[in-house]
Amino acid sequence: MKMVLGGASLAFTTPIVAQEIDPFCSPLSDPKMPAMKLKFYNDTNTPPPGQWVFPVITMGKGPIDTWMQFYFSVTQNQMEDPSGAYNFPRDKAYRLYVNPTKGIAPGQKICITLPLYTKIKDSGSASFDGINPKDPGQFIDWWQGGTIQLFYSSNANAPRALWDDRNYYPVSNPIAALRLLNSLSFPLRSLGNDYKPFSQNPDFAGNRDAWPRPNQYETSITAANTVKPVCKGTNPCESLVIQEDTADLPKADPSQLLEYTLGARQAVDQPKGKDSPPAVLDLKNVDFDISYVNVAYGPAAMGPVNNDQVGYVGTPQSYGTFLTALNNFRSNGQYPGWPRFVREYKPSTKSGAIERVTVEKFASPLEVMPSLTAPNPRTDLESVTKWNTDIWAPIGRLREAWQYHTSPGNGYCLSATNTGTKFCQAINDIIPMMQENYKKYLSLFANGTCQGTAVKMKHANGGEDYNFDATTDFVMSHVYGWTPFTEAVEADPTKGCKPTDNLLADSSAYYQNEVDCPTQDQPKRKCKLYGPYLAAKKEFDELNYGQRNDSPYNRDKPASNYSFNPWVVLVHGDPTAKNGMRKFLKIPGVYAYSVDDAVGNVQAWGEGVVIDVGSTKHLENQNPATPPITITVGKFANADGMDRPRFTDYLLCPRSLRQNGMPAADDPHWRPINQLYTSFILNSNNPSCQVWLRDNGDKVNYPKTTNPLKKSPQYYTFTLRKESPTIDIPPFLPEFSADKSPGWDNTGAYIDCKGNLTSNDPASDYGKFPSKYWCCSGPTQPIKTLGRGVFAYSKKDPLSIHSSLDHFVNAMPPLYMPIPPASNPGTEGNFNPDDPTCDIKPDNSANN
Repeated sequence: MKMVLGGASLAFTTPIVAQEIDPFCSPLSDPKMPAMKLKFYNDTNTPPPGQWVFPVITMGKGPIDTWMQFYFSVTQNQMEDPSGAYNFPRDKAYRLYVNPTKGIAPGQKICITLPLYTKIKDSGSASFDGINPKDPGQFIDWWQGGTIQLFYSSNANAPRALWDDRNYYPVSNPIAALRLLNSLSFPLRSLGNDYKPFSQNPDFAGNRDAWPRPNQYETSITAANTVKPVCKGTNPCESLVIQEDTADLPKADPSQLLEYTLGARQAVDQPKGKDSPPAVLDLKNVDFDISYVNVAYGPAAMGPVNNDQVGYVGTPQSYGTFLTALNNFRSNGQYPGWPRFVREYKPSTKSGAIERVTVEKFASPLEVMPSLTAPNPRTDLESVTKWNTDIWAPIGRLREAWQYHTSPGNGYCLSATNTGTKFCQAINDIIPMMQENYKKYLSLFANGTCQGTAVKMKHANGGEDYNFDATTDFVMSHVYGWTPFTEAVEADPTKGCKPTDNLLADSSAYYQNEVDCPTQDQPKRKCKLYGPYLAAKKEFDELNYGQRNDSPYNRDKPASNYSFNPWVVLVHGDPTAKNGMRKFLKIPGVYAYSVDDAVGNVQAWGEGVVIDVGSTKHLENQNPATPPITITVGKFANADGMDRPRFTDYLLCPRSLRQNGMPAADDPHWRPINQLYTSFILNSNNPSCQVWLRDNGDKVNYPKTTNPLKKSPQYYTFTLRKESPTIDIPPFLPEFSADKSPGWDNTGAYIDCKGNLTSNDPASDYGKFPSKYWCCSGPTQPIKTLGRGVFAYSKKDPLSIHSSLDHFVNAMPPLYMPIPPASNPGTEGNFNPDDPTCDIKPDNSANN
């Protein structure tokens, strides 16, 4: 599940932003260029000697770069230009090898400051910072869709695979071999060799095709005044050399995948319709995850920069602990023979041969199953006895179990007497969706929407046709991957369907009637209601988490140790285990499959990402990410032309207050409120933290007169109030079911209004606007027409299998007139800011 943790700051269309000073990180060469940081900490030195860490950052290819379009305010019409004149295409991957020969040593750190983009060529035009938006190879986008491959080594020598990726080959070194004898704990393939570039290889210097990565070159940058990434570390960084390539690094590399996106799309109103931009780029937003969907090799923890309200995803465990868990999974009798990757090395001499080295890197069912439909086995996985009938034993058991449940004629779940089991209910809801999706897939090829040749079903009797067969490897791989049918027979990447052409959720009967959901530029827009799809997806989640394990397969096959997806057991652990053997990795905050409904991905306000290997001590929040408390503040529409005040900034958990109990106006932890999405988050692990808001004060013009009212920014505050001092985290808020509506009447008692201004002090800049009225105005108060004060509640997501609660706080807009309203004179005595109404104690009877 992508956890969207509140709003972020509004990015202005004018591409100018100041860089925040950070003593750890170096600034960019141009202070006007938007900047984000990747901070790497190596805390693996307990116990000594720890692991050396080698990050590799790669930015992928794409036909359209929406980040550049949003940043440069490309209009809707320009985006839809059929010539692609404003697409900002990327036809190469760009890569940074960070400290590739010495890595990040235990106890050390490195910060990479990334510009939004690096210009490669100058077009000569003043538009788009001199970038030609039509042709590829003009720029490098460092923010949209980046990956980090973390390599690990038990010594200061880079892993052989990392040298190989950089087009270096090993040269025997007798002195290094002697060092190996003195330290048997060092891996054999890291010592005993020096490395030289293939460009100096006497056999292959002139034959680039024989190199490991023949299409990887140092990028030639000719643009003047371009802004490149910069590196700063505990020790001086090695030079950052930008490499370009046509492909990703090998999946079999001894590395773990981390993913990030910096910045976010921020939708805007389009007053000029398609002649205006549909969105801008939010420059203070980060999105990150550690993905174990396809592979498992090593640990790391990730959190945002300059946002201590968001917990981490990943794991702080050591590399040794992680490796032990992998080996326990494979060798303790549960899943022997689980497939591992095999790294191939090209020969470095003409007389040499390809060398295959097994890596303790495990492949998931989602990684392995699609390859079962291929005519030949993959070369980057361990060999099997006979392709593709006698394959890796654990994957073979999953295939056998799938056929046991779904085979035409005798499949267990197809029998009328067995359809009542929880397991079969899920299978029988999912398979028809896949069948409808395949049917639509064939029609898309028939009408020309998809290019190439549609893939046939390969039946158990050896026949091939387009008749849907649930028992096939083809269907099984799509179910486990929860992916629609889009592929083509041809290997050409231009063939097949676009991902959006055939979404699973759009399968017939899995969405309900469309409803009106107009926007300014699409007044007749329709939206689908995906209730049936979401219900099937919840069942799929329950299968993965072992909550529908009432199939008799284990009874009929007692040695199978069957679970629908043992990879989820590896990653998240077995919650039913009574000993440590089935705990395995035990990492809750990561993806274990493609639509894992745990906290796997975080999107939040931030100025970069912190990556900590071996601990959490350098993360700003050292708690695992949990569903936060989302605070939404009201905003007046101002449709009548009145310039009413609005909240502009928020401050959470102030470190100190002035003598008057107010926070300092220049506290560096004030954060701007996104005026298009007026929500932000409070850490649910520390909910009793004072929340401060600030309005735009001196910009107020209400009522609309020639002499607008002037006042200084007003401050507002509240704190969530717990039922008991022993309750540290939600659920202490009243819980509401989906059909119940919370409000101030039944949840306002959970708000503590202490700290707000409580008297009409004429000497105060905002004496006529006491903020306590704002905090605790209830339905009986004279300002009830302005809103319902501040109230808090929780709701359970009915489609989540984890029974987790989502937590919310709603606040009315800031005050904009003296109290009481001029339209209601004589009511001054009706409201006392110190009235006990503002101090109602929590009452469980408010729960619904």
